[in-house]
Amino acid sequence: MKRLLIAAVAALALGAAFADDAKKAAYVDPNPFADYGPAMRSTEKEPLAAKWSIAHDAEIAAATEESVLAEFVADAAAADALLAKVKGAYETDPVVMTQIAAVTQWVMLPEPFFLFFWKPSPADGREVWKAALSRRIAGSSDGYVRTFCQQQLDLCK
Repeated sequence: MKRLLIAAVAALALGAAFADDAKKAAYVDPNPFADYGPAMRSTEKEPLAAKWSIAHDAEIAAATEESVLAEFVADAAAADALLAKVKGAYETDPVVMTQIAAVTQWVMLPEPFFLFFWKPSPADGREVWKAALSRRIAGSSDGYVRTFCQQQLDLCK
């Protein structure tokens, strides 16, 4: 009798669980972005980052050449000029953002082999870049700009 009672309770619990799932399936979320469909759709006005990148490969390659990156950290004025282009959230040119990320990566590279004396020194630019990022953080009241520059600075430490 005990086993029969336990089996009946278990059957009722399973039935209630499946009935609850049926109620959930009928619910329709009013949020148009509840699934990833609209967010993953690439449009002319708002392309996905991957599609934008492919379309601008040549421009990105030219903007992130080692000689261009080295010029950005040749002195404080050049570094400050690049960082001055950072604006509020979603307002900065994506090529500029790519250049800033590339400069941060470039200054962290190891020094070139001594026989490659013509190549610029990333270590020389590292201190210039860190100081410029610190100045931009201190001189900005925009939370996005400060956070973005702080993240770049954290990567350089």
